[in-house]
Amino acid sequence: MKYLLLFSSILLIFLVKLQAEDFYRFKTMGKEKNTTVILPDGSSFNTFYSEGAFTDSYGNYGDITGRGVRETDSNQNIKSVSALLIFETKKNGKFFAKAKRIDSKIEAGAGYFDVLFGSGSFKNLKGKRCNYGLTITQKSFIMEGLCK
Repeated sequence: MKYLLLFSSILLIFLVKLQAEDFYRFKTMGKEKNTTVILPDGSSFNTFYSEGAFTDSYGNYGDITGRGVRETDSNQNIKSVSALLIFETKKNGKFFAKAKRIDSKIEAGAGYFDVLFGSGSFKNLKGKRCNYGLTITQKSFIMEGLCK
């Protein structure tokens, strides 16, 4: 009975740890530079370049860069986004992701990105889909997310 209880406890700890490792969480903060072209109907094309830092649930920290184009309608609602994100640590961990935004205002919203390539501590993220929430302030951005 004593051994059965010990085995059950070890199995439960292992399963909880295994479940927790199925998720990758991250938080980023940084600055963004934008160039916007407003069309006669009030819609716009917004090119952006962002730089910042991130921390994650793997214990990593490092730099994030993003480049892309956002198209909005005349009410500044996102119509489409084409963006590439790069997360990189000093320990040669790196991943590239292609981002999509769900219909939202340009200054805040939610979306997802698909991890195209991962190396080092990010090797197991390749092919994963990550959901994120984004807020853009007057001087910076904040993004948090979860990958499954």
